[in-house]
Amino acid sequence: MSWCQLVHSHPFGSDGRPNEFGIRRSKSLRNPSSNDSNPRVKALRSNHPPSPTCCGAAHLRVPFFPGPQSPPPSPSALAFALPSLSGAAIVSSKTTSSAELPFPRGTRRSSPALAEIPFTRSRGSVIREKREPHLDCLPFQNFHNCIPMCATTCSFAKGGDRAGSVKQQLSRLFKASLSATVPDEPNIEPLVEVCTAKFGDYQCNNAMGLWSRIKGKSTEFKNPNSVGQAIARNLPPSDIIESTSVAGPGFVNIVLSDKWVAQSIQQMLLSGIGTWAPILSVPKAVVDFSSPNIAKEMHVGHLRSTIIGDTLARMLEFSNVEVLRRNHVGDWGTQFGMLIEHLFDKFPNWEEAGEQAIGDLQEFYKASKRRFDDDSTFMEKAQKAVVRLQGGEARYRDAWKKICEISRKEFDLVYQCLGVHLEEKGESFYNPYIPGVLEELSNKGLIEESDGARVIFIEGHQIPLIVVKRDGGYNYASTDLAALWYRLNIEKANWIIYVTDVGQSQHFDMFFSAARRAGWLPDSNGNLYPKASHVGFGLVLGSDGKRFRTRSSEVVRLVELLDEAKSRSKTELQKRLKENGKIAEWTDEELEKTAEAIGYGAVKYADLKNNRLTNYTFSFDQMLNDKGNTAVYLLYAHARICSIIRKSGRDVEELKKTGNIVLGEPDERILGLHLIKFAEVVEEACTNLLPNILCEYLYNLSEKFTGFYSRCPVVGSAEETSRLLLCEATAVVMRKCFYLLGITPVYKI
Repeated sequence: MSWCQLVHSHPFGSDGRPNEFGIRRSKSLRNPSSNDSNPRVKALRSNHPPSPTCCGAAHLRVPFFPGPQSPPPSPSALAFALPSLSGAAIVSSKTTSSAELPFPRGTRRSSPALAEIPFTRSRGSVIREKREPHLDCLPFQNFHNCIPMCATTCSFAKGGDRAGSVKQQLSRLFKASLSATVPDEPNIEPLVEVCTAKFGDYQCNNAMGLWSRIKGKSTEFKNPNSVGQAIARNLPPSDIIESTSVAGPGFVNIVLSDKWVAQSIQQMLLSGIGTWAPILSVPKAVVDFSSPNIAKEMHVGHLRSTIIGDTLARMLEFSNVEVLRRNHVGDWGTQFGMLIEHLFDKFPNWEEAGEQAIGDLQEFYKASKRRFDDDSTFMEKAQKAVVRLQGGEARYRDAWKKICEISRKEFDLVYQCLGVHLEEKGESFYNPYIPGVLEELSNKGLIEESDGARVIFIEGHQIPLIVVKRDGGYNYASTDLAALWYRLNIEKANWIIYVTDVGQSQHFDMFFSAARRAGWLPDSNGNLYPKASHVGFGLVLGSDGKRFRTRSSEVVRLVELLDEAKSRSKTELQKRLKENGKIAEWTDEELEKTAEAIGYGAVKYADLKNNRLTNYTFSFDQMLNDKGNTAVYLLYAHARICSIIRKSGRDVEELKKTGNIVLGEPDERILGLHLIKFAEVVEEACTNLLPNILCEYLYNLSEKFTGFYSRCPVVGSAEETSRLLLCEATAVVMRKCFYLLGITPVYKI
């Protein structure tokens, strides 16, 4: 049994009674000082003084013996910080020897290492320190067994002061109710969804499934409806719920308290939108996106990967997941042989000429490719150049570095326009790891010889996964396997996300299957960690319904596309300002920045609002339209809200402290309900890796605000304070949505 399993499976006594180790469960967690008289607790607590890194939280240190056959931590030491209904402990498994030095993965030590269990003095939930757990001593093949055991309870602790989404908060209440309703049916997860009918705001749908499990076992329940009645009756008291009702075959409908909704919005305004971040169970993720090829121009085909990947990374980061943004550039391979030989032939003294020798890298690539295809002598020289490059010959390495450097400068221009940040770890970075990874796979019996190549046969696929070509060279599969090994073992990521077009789906399906056969990833059934996901996306089409290209059938260069979007946006903005007589109020800098925000935002939103799996037609006219579901419409809507607040003349920061939100009118309640669903929308978008879910929420928020503003006067009304705060809350949430989508908001139009 792993230590995580021990932590979460350790039995407690009933609430308020000492367990077998003499430590009271609820009192010790809600009020640690109540156990001061317990000598075991005092001894544990004295082992480690409060740490400044945990905001004054006290810590416990307990023995942690690494290794699959080593003794587990003492249950008595762990009991003091184990999870309760109101929170949970997270054990940081950073493993150190008595000298505080880490020791290698999988080794066994005679002396115990130390695992820290932080807990707060002021509340029941336990707040983890702001550092990621180190799993150096857990055997890699057992790593995934640890995460799911902790996922549900640890997620609450990871949230710190965050309560989680409305769904998560209701789920905790229904979890308690289900335990009380059917105590003999363990591990029942609450099925809470937004209510689509007019009977409530949310709905719990467990009754029918439960009835099928307990039918014939108990005389207490006669049908699914009676199960639903019991679930509603056993709900713990809560300020969240105004009322419940049971419909049909046991659907438990929940009406949220208007007062609680209003207070939640007001608290967000005071404490910041970060308190509405969802609580996810994954500590660290790698998002592999963009990934252009060195010596080739970034084109519209890279647009979707870059935009989608950046948004996924932003949403995960907002959810307090540590995200490693990886740019897996194509900086290694046979194409560099022809590029380097072409450079040497055309510019023997290329070191002195520098970047001028290469000039336009795209044209340079095309010229070398033509020679490679048409000239067999040049092809032979290029192939030998690859061998020299991979052998580390200095002259060839220097030329390779120069070509990569020029490419990166071109890439950075695009990334700066899009506001995207990445850390490059290209194919060349993982190349040294390939031999060791392939040796491990061979030792496990996965790699076989086939037609002169080395391959892995994958069940369900007619062709094998080639990992070593006939000529002994490596390919995408060998590099991807090495990268996955590195990300799991060295970077210790729990979730690796690859953002590429759907055309690579088969490659990733085979690649992930090979990793599961190797024991690197758990079986695909179940939500176990670590896991790998392929985020596929469709094509960008032109008005003719074909792949988006220029009139000369060239791929569209991304820099030129973004420049065009900005230029068109600026023209439309100037036209609009001239028509309403406000052009004189704008400086050139304001015009430039606003045009940039709208132009780049329009391109991003036009992509992200669609389900990523579908193709979409690229149209400047549609994406720059100020009506309908476009970034322009949404940015203008945000600017109008800011204008309402400015025109009121009120200090909104002061109103947050002194005013109160009241949801007295139906449209006020509709807007308030939509606002508090923000966390679960982000959670759903992260879980399903679908940015369009957030776009849909943002557009609907704008529509609901329009309904509220048209029927609920703000400035000058008796409810001005409350409604100004609702305006501010809407603007705050819209700005966070813009940020997550990589769009810069505008504040005036």
